[in-house]
Amino acid sequence: MSQEHTSRILDGVDATMNPISAEISSQTMNTAGAAVTPIKRRWLSNFILTFTLFADSNESGIVSTLFALISKDLGLGLATLGILTALGKIISALFGPLWAVLARRFNRKLVLVIATVVFGLWTVAIGFAQNFTQFLLLFIVATIGTVAAQPIITEMLGDLFADNERGRATGMMYGTLTLIGAFTTPLIGQLSTIPHGWRTAYYIVGGVMGLTGLLVLVAVHDPGRGATEASREQASIQHTHTQALKWSDIKQLFTIPTYVLMLVSRLLSGHLLISSFGVIYMITVLHFTTAQATLVFGLANLGYVAGSVAGGFVVDRASKNSPRYGRVLMLQLAQVLFAIVAFFGTQFLWSNLGVVIAFFFLMFFFQGVNPGINRPIVYAVVPPALRGAAFAVMISIVESIGWAIYNLLAGFLGQKFGLQPVFLVVLVVLMLINAAVIFALYKTYWPDVRKLQGVEASANVKGA
Repeated sequence: MSQEHTSRILDGVDATMNPISAEISSQTMNTAGAAVTPIKRRWLSNFILTFTLFADSNESGIVSTLFALISKDLGLGLATLGILTALGKIISALFGPLWAVLARRFNRKLVLVIATVVFGLWTVAIGFAQNFTQFLLLFIVATIGTVAAQPIITEMLGDLFADNERGRATGMMYGTLTLIGAFTTPLIGQLSTIPHGWRTAYYIVGGVMGLTGLLVLVAVHDPGRGATEASREQASIQHTHTQALKWSDIKQLFTIPTYVLMLVSRLLSGHLLISSFGVIYMITVLHFTTAQATLVFGLANLGYVAGSVAGGFVVDRASKNSPRYGRVLMLQLAQVLFAIVAFFGTQFLWSNLGVVIAFFFLMFFFQGVNPGINRPIVYAVVPPALRGAAFAVMISIVESIGWAIYNLLAGFLGQKFGLQPVFLVVLVVLMLINAAVIFALYKTYWPDVRKLQGVEASANVKGA
């Protein structure tokens, strides 16, 4: 079928839709602008998947929150924190894609449930470690399972919501995720007042992982890949599994310029270091107690919540007002503003608790804006069948490798020179470089979006 003929058909379809625009307005819209029937239980599924993501991520979060206590019990130095947090990310880089392959080959919801429940038991077992060797082995095994959640849930989110809702859906997910953390981080921090309280933390988090896995099994609706795309009929979207991932699929991802640039941007995302070293920074540099530091961290997490939720709505609005530049501009501003706040917040020795809370709140706010932008950008340029692989590469491999490098450097260099100069390089300088790289997205993003829209529209016309 010629491009001109296809265009006439699409124009005709658009003309016939005008008399029923009121009905269309009540439906969600996909990337190509076509009406899509909203997926049932999508917000409930979003909420439950958020709890699953929280439970799985907290297994490694305990190390950052209660490291002072763990190091005292097991005789560890600051460099060990860098090793453990980096190790978690290296495991994610190695095993995250493998979980994505399993989810692609088999029922992805069932894969998620098994990983969450079974490895939740291994998380409980960490609390019984009697020395660092036992702790390390149990930590490695548990982390192999917990890294399954991120790539699988991220892919499912794109199938639950259409393009014009993905910013809000992602923002709500990561906002709620951090809101829970805002309450639980100080509570976990209070375990530092109990002898060997870190063990109790692992018992609790492992149990919660098992419960969330059962909730996913019972209540989460998986609509299948491509459920909110224009090429719905061609995507066989009612199946939650598809053929095995091929190397040609991975190579296809690297032919999408915007996706490649997003990988570079995620590799330069130095702000991630604040999550793993923020508490220990306040303890070693600002000389707060563990309870005080986790309280500050918990309150600052509310900034991430505000950034995720408000950012998701603003990004959807910006994308609607300026489909070509809206998301890219928001992403770039988030990096620049984070770097500015991080400079004033970490390079001066503030002794006032309120001032520290304010700066950490703002840092987390601008960090929280990111998921509601970068995920929808990837959804908009990557075909549905490849999104699982795309997020496995971006989050499980590239982001994890970057985070591992920063954590290792922060651990060893922080032990030798202190965390303050490390934060200057990673949280400020690197984030400004990240913002400069994003300039290239102004040239690539919209052509890549239009290219994907053209493929989907063509497939939809052929199936009509």
